[in-house]
Amino acid sequence: MFIESLLTSIFEKGNNNFKFNNIVNTSSVKEIIRGELKKLFLLSLLREELKQNTPDTVSIIKEKPKTLDEKIADNMLIVLIAIVILFIITFYLINNISQKKSEGYSDNPRVGNENYVTYDMFNNNISKYIEKNNLENIKNEILDKVSKFIDKKLQETKVTIDITPQKPEIRKKYYFPYPENENGFDISKKSDRFIETESIYEVYFENENNARFKFVENENTTKIAQKLDYVYILPACESENAFNMNAKLIKTIEEGEAVKEGNYLKIIKKAKIKYD
Repeated sequence: MFIESLLTSIFEKGNNNFKFNNIVNTSSVKEIIRGELKKLFLLSLLREELKQNTPDTVSIIKEKPKTLDEKIADNMLIVLIAIVILFIITFYLINNISQKKSEGYSDNPRVGNENYVTYDMFNNNISKYIEKNNLENIKNEILDKVSKFIDKKLQETKVTIDITPQKPEIRKKYYFPYPENENGFDISKKSDRFIETESIYEVYFENENNARFKFVENENTTKIAQKLDYVYILPACESENAFNMNAKLIKTIEEGEAVKEGNYLKIIKKAKIKYD
């Protein structure tokens, strides 16, 4: 830059450098000098450009490639810086939340801000939800066990009910005359049909050995028995009311009982009658 300024000042028209113009007054000399000075100027420019663009060999030699440990150290430094920044942000958030809570926020979502939910409220809601579900599960489990227990007991106590209509009891009926004193009714004198003036009692066999009997409710039979009550009535019957010779009918209130002994039906319980 200095040489360029010098050339300009020397060859500029109207320059006051009269000594140089007086010494060099011929055009040929001026041209030679001008050419040499231009060469020097160009060399100076080239040197300056090389100096600016060419790297320093010494610095290149001194610069060594980074080792693996140095690279790890650089990465750890970056991570450490990131952790510090994260810690600062976290501390800021916690401090900000604490300040808001101390300024008037409460655990009640309706105080201060309806959309504000605290950790305690969230925890309580979760606990209530879990408790409700547990109670529901327990209730369902109890109901299930009770239902199974009832079903089991019903199966154990199940009673088969026979709804088949039972046939009415058909007792075999026979007719007998008066009893033979203490021996009772003579089986050989039984009859399958009613015989007027002879048949006094109706006898029903419940099985081969047991029978029940009653007085035949007939006016003619009543008249016959009234004449000889000690033969026809007293050995087999006992009356609720007094003997009445004028009664029209003898009614049986309760049947008597007899058991088979040999050829006789021995009376073990007398029939109850009433004179009507």
